[in-house]
Amino acid sequence: MDIKSLGWGIFFKRQLIESEKTYYPARISRQNTNNYILLSEKGSSIGILPSKFKEGFKGQLPTVGDWVLVEDVEDMEPDKVTIQRILERKNLLSRKEIGEADRQQLMAANIDRVFIVSGLDGEFNPRKIERYLLLCWSLDLQPAVILNKKDLVKNSKDAVNQVKTISGDTPILCLSALNKMGISSLIQYMKPGSTSIFLGSSGVGKSSLINLVMGEETFKTGAVRTKDSKGRHTTSFRELVLTPHDSVLIDTPGMREIRIWSPDINMNRFQDILALAQRCKFNDCSHTSEPGCELKLAEENGIVSSTRLNQFKRLMNESLQNEFGNQKKY
Repeated sequence: MDIKSLGWGIFFKRQLIESEKTYYPARISRQNTNNYILLSEKGSSIGILPSKFKEGFKGQLPTVGDWVLVEDVEDMEPDKVTIQRILERKNLLSRKEIGEADRQQLMAANIDRVFIVSGLDGEFNPRKIERYLLLCWSLDLQPAVILNKKDLVKNSKDAVNQVKTISGDTPILCLSALNKMGISSLIQYMKPGSTSIFLGSSGVGKSSLINLVMGEETFKTGAVRTKDSKGRHTTSFRELVLTPHDSVLIDTPGMREIRIWSPDINMNRFQDILALAQRCKFNDCSHTSEPGCELKLAEENGIVSSTRLNQFKRLMNESLQNEFGNQKKY
């Protein structure tokens, strides 16, 4: 197994130190209750976490996509290793835990592309797609939108145009996992050594799309209910796999609710709006009804679209709510 295909690169190599030369790097493929499934140049192994990690808070534990340094131990079974250190992450995809106002749920680490999957059946919901986009933008991750089940509609242009109004320059792919339409265009986004994660509700076809990329049934799939297009949770855990195209994919369970977690929400997507906000007449301008608001003026003159301005306000609102521990649902 080629470690570069798993996503290993100079960012992680620079973190190696001489005193740890007996350790070797491995990537977290799956998190189980008491151990981790790892992938490395040696193949697949089971990683055991020492108690020194468990004494810390949850955010310090490894998650799917993490690179760790492991060590073979003589008195352990041949396929088991000890995890000695978690390497610094390039990024982290996380959300607020459902039912918990101030706890972070780790989803995956070291991501290059987030594929937001929506069905073109009754599941199609631009508002939910926008929520996923805001999650990605808040973490400075690169999203792409997949509209699956193209075979169920005569004309997909209307749906594509609806997504365009909320997604800006985000790539939009219109596919059919059932008829294998457009899969080659999806694979083109998976560069060798890159890591992609699939997000979306149950039943939108995440696992089906990944199986087509893999060329085999790697993940179980299930049918959706005809009356409401809702799917069952055929994927119950996050798992990272190496594709035949020398890239990495992560499948995830369906998400019913998207709650943004980020004490310091990244606003890089809205640098132009932030620059305009600095020129408002009042420092505490809410950008709603105050005189001398540069954002209102930019919206009226068509410099900034109403959609982007509303997205900016929603992320700023999320940031304030995170700061004061009061989260709304959208």
